[in-house]
Amino acid sequence: MASFRKTSEERREDWKAAQERNDQPRITGMSYKDKMTSLVYLNIPYDNRDIAKRHGARWDAIAKKWYVRGMVPATLTKYRAKLR
Repeated sequence: MASFRKTSEERREDWKAAQERNDQPRITGMSYKDKMTSLVYLNIPYDNRDIAKRHGARWDAIAKKWYVRGMVPATLTKYRAKLR
């Protein structure tokens, strides 16, 4: 029976490869508070999730919302979450 579980070394290599493929600027040297305040949450309907992914938005599973870091792409500005 074949094992479909990856070893920790394989997962580490996959993670490094994913980081190399990622052409988005990384936010480094920032405190956790600064990273969290640079997030812009978006109200994107489920049907438009592919548009969100295509334009660099990420899913926050805890907040159950899409977000981008820093500047919001022009195509996603209409989904910007309203502050309460």
